[in-house]
Amino acid sequence: MKNKYRKTLAKYRLMVEGWPDAALDFSDEAAMIMHDWESLGGALPPGNNGFRIGKEKLDLQITMWRDEIAAGRLFVFELRADQSLALFQNEIESAWRAAFKMNQDVRHSLLT
Repeated sequence: MKNKYRKTLAKYRLMVEGWPDAALDFSDEAAMIMHDWESLGGALPPGNNGFRIGKEKLDLQITMWRDEIAAGRLFVFELRADQSLALFQNEIESAWRAAFKMNQDVRHSLLT
């Protein structure tokens, strides 16, 4: 497993920090199952795989950022200024690009 993916796993784990269910699995085996699922199309990790839950929460958070940015209710500079989100700068930029594209598509559809 590459270091880049280990950083991704750290993000997933951070997303479930303070999760009320202490039965989440963050073992090396759980990490390998998650890696296989994401990179090789392996079997879906079980529901107690902490990395899977973290990925789901991160995906949801990115979607919410994108929608809020596109609607003009959230600004990228607000996210960039939040030091607790420093690890998620790539995801913030991705949400911004997606929101920008959504707005372009809406403007284009209004003009045609």
